[in-house]
Amino acid sequence: MADTNDTYIPNDILISILKRLPSKTLIQFLIVSKSWYSLITNPNFINSHLHHHKSLSLLHPNHHLFLLESHFRCSLFRYGDHFYQRTFIPSPPGEFGSVAASYNGLICFFDSKLRNLLLWNPSINKFLQIEQPPILHSSSFQMFSIVGLGFNPIENDYKLVLFDYDRMYAYGGEDYSPLNVQVYSVNGDVNLGWKRLILPPSFPCDDLSHVSEACVVNDFIHWIVFRGGIDQVNEHMMGMKEFGASILSFDPRNDCFGEIQLPKCLIKEVDPDLCLAVIDDSLVVIHLGASEDTLLKYSAIVWKMEEYGVEESWKVLYRINLPYVFGTNWNIWDKEEGKVFITTSWGTLIVFHANNGSSSGFSGEVAMIGGQAFDYTESLVLLDGFSGASWLHME
Repeated sequence: MADTNDTYIPNDILISILKRLPSKTLIQFLIVSKSWYSLITNPNFINSHLHHHKSLSLLHPNHHLFLLESHFRCSLFRYGDHFYQRTFIPSPPGEFGSVAASYNGLICFFDSKLRNLLLWNPSINKFLQIEQPPILHSSSFQMFSIVGLGFNPIENDYKLVLFDYDRMYAYGGEDYSPLNVQVYSVNGDVNLGWKRLILPPSFPCDDLSHVSEACVVNDFIHWIVFRGGIDQVNEHMMGMKEFGASILSFDPRNDCFGEIQLPKCLIKEVDPDLCLAVIDDSLVVIHLGASEDTLLKYSAIVWKMEEYGVEESWKVLYRINLPYVFGTNWNIWDKEEGKVFITTSWGTLIVFHANNGSSSGFSGEVAMIGGQAFDYTESLVLLDGFSGASWLHME
């Protein structure tokens, strides 16, 4: 038997090797030894592994999406220049209606009545049930709830931000129900639970019915929001109502909100077809509208904020003419190629090539996913002892 000193690997070299491996392989290595278990579950290593795989996604022409189909069937989708690969994965337990947010390999699900929230990492098959928020508005069909997911690097803590709003009571009467915002610290004291935030009168959002899905840049969570209410556009056009769109930001480090101005031509945009995306770690706004050529086509202008938080740095990245598809999820990838993934309103996954105006779909079952698509990054998040996290047992 060889002496143990002959097989010793310096810790820095071991970390450099292990962080390059897939998450599932590292899960298998947890039983190699106590020292390996301690290393792989260390928050610093988990963050190092995550950043390494994020950097790989920028260097290699592969794109990863998490797909949620009808009947809650989940899969991971990888697409490159000349191939695509789809892998079906077990779904977490419970009845969940849709994906609320996705960040750093975590998928956040919630049901239609917000009675259950769940964080799930498909890479390691581990999930965390989130307690029901204590303050919820009516469960009527007019209730709107928006969720954001971000990371506090100072406390090594993931946070959920929940906006709850019931339009049924929003326009007067003694049952008037204001916008309600709550924050949940995933790695915090379980006894604290949800914390309600007090919003200032100048808060730039009073209607959640057309808020964009969240995206994260510079550790801030962002949404496109509207002040004045989409349903009151006519009053705005008659000069009776103040109306405007902007980007709402949330800092998970101090639970504070901020506001970023859109390109000036979009601030008074009454059409709610605005959505957010990320490219090159920068904020991107996509403005959808009918094409000048024909009403049977759709156009999109893609704006990029070159310098974070600086209004004057908005630049048009490119313009895209699309078939009339009403995309519900936009995932921009590869500025040089101008490739854009869109999940249409009827669930078809399409990739558009903005530079030459062409588009392509995917054959077989990939063509109709009947649900949602989100950017996905492989990670070990939830592995380092998050209170209450459980393993999803494979059959």
